[in-house]
Amino acid sequence: MFKMLKKFFDFCSRENRNKFYGAVILGVVDAICTAMKIPAAYLAISTVLDLNVTTQRILAVTGLMLVSTIVKMIITRYSQMLQTEGGYRTAAEKRIEIGEHLRYLPMGYFNDTSLGHITSVTTNSMEQMGGADGGYCHQGCYDDPSGGYYYDRDQYRTFHI
Repeated sequence: MFKMLKKFFDFCSRENRNKFYGAVILGVVDAICTAMKIPAAYLAISTVLDLNVTTQRILAVTGLMLVSTIVKMIITRYSQMLQTEGGYRTAAEKRIEIGEHLRYLPMGYFNDTSLGHITSVTTNSMEQMGGADGGYCHQGCYDDPSGGYYYDRDQYRTFHI
């Protein structure tokens, strides 16, 4: 699995690779926030079992749960946005590279190979690459007919590729 991730990160440009690394770091913080709920649950259960229910303990449990949930929501938002931007920009850059390469092929290649076949191979390759990021490249975004812009429906934000 780590080999595949290394290949994917090597495939990306430096800017997009940094976005994915940032998303991984945010994922670790997200896991820590999830784990913060365990001590809160322990504190709540031990408080009830010891018959030591006080306002201070109730506020501590509530505060710990609330803070961990809010931080987790914020971290998840930024992590998914980094993954989405990095994935779409990587795909766009690779499509441009393929197009640039196709511009320099001899005309005889296009006489021998149908345009449908070329399009099919390019599209299928990009779809397979899109699955390497765990599907995060495609969350909440769609192709805008105005050309080149993608809109994140959850964040009400557009970015240019």
